[in-house]
Amino acid sequence: MDKVFIGISSESLPATNQRTAYVAATRGKEQAQIFTDDKNELFKAMSRPDDPLSAANLAEGIQSIPPLKSRQARSLTTAQQLAAVARHHDAIQQSNTAPSVTDRDTSHDR
Repeated sequence: MDKVFIGISSESLPATNQRTAYVAATRGKEQAQIFTDDKNELFKAMSRPDDPLSAANLAEGIQSIPPLKSRQARSLTTAQQLAAVARHHDAIQQSNTAPSVTDRDTSHDR
């Protein structure tokens, strides 16, 4: 290709780095025009080095994820805490809607 047009929106910047910018820009033999909505952020993204993960680094990341049972237990605890808060909120709402002593009919004989 002799000329290329490259469009990189600000939404695509997290996926942009030195390597992706180089590959896109060197597709054109004569000319490459880059269009973006945020020039400063594009320059920052294009200056980020591309550090691919090795298999060992990837395996380390997988090992740092807590086991499923641990995540489920944490989720259950959170759900139980939210249920307790909801029950407390309902109790407060019911006590606020109960008639007070001054609202009751006091005209009857005792």
